[in-house]
Amino acid sequence: MHLIRKSFLIICFIFLLGSYPASGNQMIKAYEEANRFSITEITALKEKIEKEYESDQTLGNAFKLMLIKHNYALAKRDKESVDDGLRAIKSLYSKFNNPLLLAYLGSVETMKGDLSPDSSLKTAWVKRGIRKMDQAVNLTNKGDDLMVYVRMLRGNNYLNLPKMMKKTKTAQEDFKWIYETVYQSNPDRFKGENGGSLLYSYGKACELEGDIEMAGRLYKECIQKYRGTEYGRKAESGIEELKR
Repeated sequence: MHLIRKSFLIICFIFLLGSYPASGNQMIKAYEEANRFSITEITALKEKIEKEYESDQTLGNAFKLMLIKHNYALAKRDKESVDDGLRAIKSLYSKFNNPLLLAYLGSVETMKGDLSPDSSLKTAWVKRGIRKMDQAVNLTNKGDDLMVYVRMLRGNNYLNLPKMMKKTKTAQEDFKWIYETVYQSNPDRFKGENGGSLLYSYGKACELEGDIEMAGRLYKECIQKYRGTEYGRKAESGIEELKR
């Protein structure tokens, strides 16, 4: 039995908030560019990104390598890719000591737990990942652009943990913070399906936490603004589920 819900989609991590403005911060801009990778590009880009980092070990290239290793592991979902991602991101975090790297390290550790055949190790790895993602949020200033990325990552990760981990409330708080602090003031920053991802995920977290009224409002907003997209369709299914 998988500890992480099987509905966990790689799109949660690929799209995150790739269009969120970086206020001139070159490191965050590199993160935004790397975060536009589609699933089909991951394998082809992996070797290229690895070579780029090997020749130029900047934090911007570290972010790109972090993303490609994480998303490759999430797509492949096997021991080899997850272990490789874990080693790579752990090394990057040791070198740069950046909270975004710490958050992604925690996310890969939850994947490690998902794949473990031993129930005690499964739980231990997931709890280890949880601690790192929580620590990453605590290390990020609220006015920092990184806070948006870290909390979106943690929210999506926690949203897809089983109920026994009791993390949907934290996921709800993460999405609420992003929605109220960033999205409502300038929704145009969330291009493509980024806004749909936020609205649907926030709605799903509210639904799981029993706030059915808010969940319905968010699903309807998602359908209205992102009709025809993947998240618009998921929101339509969410509305139907609420009616049952």
